[in-house]
Amino acid sequence: TELLNFNHFEKYFGQGLKTTEGYLLREHGDLVVLHPNGFITSNGRADDGINLNGIKTSSLDLENYIKSAAIAGIRDVAAVAVRPPEGGEDWLVIYITTDSENTGGSESFKGPIREAIKHHNPQLARVHDVVIIDKMPLTASGKLRRRFLQDSYL
Repeated sequence: TELLNFNHFEKYFGQGLKTTEGYLLREHGDLVVLHPNGFITSNGRADDGINLNGIKTSSLDLENYIKSAAIAGIRDVAAVAVRPPEGGEDWLVIYITTDSENTGGSESFKGPIREAIKHHNPQLARVHDVVIIDKMPLTASGKLRRRFLQDSYL
């Protein structure tokens, strides 16, 4: 049961969560919503951790800060850390989808996005770039393809 210096059973089954039939559920790191009709919606990973300016944070937290600010014109948002080609501190790059009537360009969103993050944690408000895309790249199961966004930035 020991795997990578921890007890596999305790790590993944230790919560004691069970199905209605009594089977143990494995902790998997996905954030999901169980709807009243029995359907499950995936809301990404619980461990989408990024390191910005020496501070560990969650990309989901950053995205929620921006979404809670209700910035006019933004439909969806994805926060990723991108390693600069020359090395050094990771860049915070925010991908957004916008309403069709938006004509301001990505620079018009940079200030409001910075303010939204700054309201929750000023040290994380160093937005390197805002990129407008037509739609978020998703896997077949509906999860955001963060690695694709990181790789496509450079």
